[in-house]
Amino acid sequence: MRSSLLAVSLLAVAAHAAPPVPRFPGAATTVVVNRNDGRVAAVVGSKLILQDSLASEVVAKDYDLPGREQTIREFRGNTLVYSTRSVEDMPFVLVALHVDGRERLAWPNEGLSELFPTEASRLTLDGRGLYGELVLDGAVREYFELSDDIPLGAGVAATYRFAGERLSARASEAFRQVVALTPDDLLIALSGGGVLRYKAGDGVLWRQDIAGDPWRLVDVDDKGRQLLGLDSGKVLRCLALDRGELRWEWSLTAQGTSLGAALGIEDEAAASTPTVKRRRGDRNATQVPTPAPTPVRIRDARLLRGGRVLLFGDQPRRFLLVLDPAGNRVVGDEVLGGLERRGFGAVEAWWLDEATDLSAAWEMPGTAGVSLLLRGTDGWYVVPVTLPAQ
Repeated sequence: MRSSLLAVSLLAVAAHAAPPVPRFPGAATTVVVNRNDGRVAAVVGSKLILQDSLASEVVAKDYDLPGREQTIREFRGNTLVYSTRSVEDMPFVLVALHVDGRERLAWPNEGLSELFPTEASRLTLDGRGLYGELVLDGAVREYFELSDDIPLGAGVAATYRFAGERLSARASEAFRQVVALTPDDLLIALSGGGVLRYKAGDGVLWRQDIAGDPWRLVDVDDKGRQLLGLDSGKVLRCLALDRGELRWEWSLTAQGTSLGAALGIEDEAAASTPTVKRRRGDRNATQVPTPAPTPVRIRDARLLRGGRVLLFGDQPRRFLLVLDPAGNRVVGDEVLGGLERRGFGAVEAWWLDEATDLSAAWEMPGTAGVSLLLRGTDGWYVVPVTLPAQ
């Protein structure tokens, strides 16, 4: 308890030493980090800037972007994806750009079908192409020349390789979600629970079947060779990327006491059991169930250094915290609840009103404790979460 109070005190002192200022100013500013090497891309106004690290404020390169309402979306390998509006006669354009300034692809594109790539397409983790999920219908079957044996409504994992402009697709009733390591190497979440890894030319490299609800692949750490799956907003599972072994599993129902304590609520098991009240003064009256507290739900998660996991949830209220799954403990305090008193009211306001996932949170490098770069209503701020000893 003493160390926890000391941590809160020291963080408060640090926060009040000087008013925090945005690391990247601007309400419309967007920032992404290349998870493999730490390089940073930010769009400030109409300018795209590249930095070698979040630890450096030196601009390595910058580019003027066309249109308006420009937004940086992804940075993988040596490729960036940004969106812009009102370019010539097109209301919305997505552009894949090499870090040397060469345009790799812009879409909509007359040379490509409207079926794929789309606005929802993502960069492969190596930055050499795009991938996306489609639902098999007649047009998709014809475009990708998929077998008639695959039933309509099946999941389709589609990829596009920049080099050679090569399209490909795989389809199955079992496909639920895809994350592409490369245009030929796919992680696929299955409708019956679990995940498999498929590589063109080699077939299924491994398959991890864990019966239950479909997983959502919330994070893939290619550098750390691991992936993170979320089952029903309550169970986190970490798998080794190379062979698919289960590294660890953490369940809100079985292990959520520490998380509930950090949020100031009952543990998950107690919260899921409604209590029963009898009407006063009438022994034979019908028992009236008291509504159970709203259960905790995790909405998104991201792997951090040191085996930790950043969690974002929206039930019973929005929360942001760092979990140590191996020790089954919350590291530091829940983040959103203390932001305003520490001078980060702009961050609290954005996360309570706008956030839907962890795309606006990045782990700061080189810190002994945990610090995050978080979006606010007027820019992006570096927010200390824990002290080095935590």
